[in-house]
Amino acid sequence: LLEQAMIGPSPNPLILSYLKYAISSQMVSYSSVLTAISKFDDFSRDLCVQALLDIMDMFCDRLSCHGKAEECIGLCRALLSVLQFMPFTTVSELVKVSAMSSPKVVLAITDLSLPLGRQVAAKAIAAL
Repeated sequence: LLEQAMIGPSPNPLILSYLKYAISSQMVSYSSVLTAISKFDDFSRDLCVQALLDIMDMFCDRLSCHGKAEECIGLCRALLSVLQFMPFTTVSELVKVSAMSSPKVVLAITDLSLPLGRQVAAKAIAAL
């Protein structure tokens, strides 16, 4: 659902509402949603990024795992993926600010040891 909602320049509100319902009714796991969010890498689409952040905000205070150990480990892995995703949303917004839009600044605030970090830095520098 998340991939379908993010097709186009802005998120599809109908599909997003289905996804939010599926999350609220626990038809999909938190870990699967977080993993799908962390795979999003087109930070130039502000409305899509905002929608993803809104989805995470919707359930961040209710995260829990009451299942098997594998499910809890899956949730921990998904949280780590999201923690790696979050700084890149910040980098993509910071380079839009004129004072921050230099290759040196982008490289200084991006973790280049992560594959997504290198990709985001390359896109941000190419856009300058």
